[in-house]
Amino acid sequence: MLLSAIGGCLVATYIGALSVADITVKSLRLDVSGRVNFRAAFGLEAANPGFESIRVAVDIQTDSSTDKVKGILDRLLKTAPIPDTIIRPVPLNVEISCKQAELTAELL
Repeated sequence: MLLSAIGGCLVATYIGALSVADITVKSLRLDVSGRVNFRAAFGLEAANPGFESIRVAVDIQTDSSTDKVKGILDRLLKTAPIPDTIIRPVPLNVEISCKQAELTAELL
């Protein structure tokens, strides 16, 4: 889900900014991939359980020069909310509300 969120965020950011720059996007494809240590994620070994790396490959066709488009896309990475959130340390607060349900005679 994280990889999909990164891709979706970048697509929205790229399309929005290129449209504002009056650049027509004829096609845009992102390939977002990552490597996870599933043994650590399932508690089978002591290591970081999250992604070890994330890679985004962008294939774009526009009516503008390659240099101009690359320059805009490079700057946009800093403004895309989801990539920004995972690039920098962000506090994560989890509140758990756990209630025990009383069993009724129907359930017994």
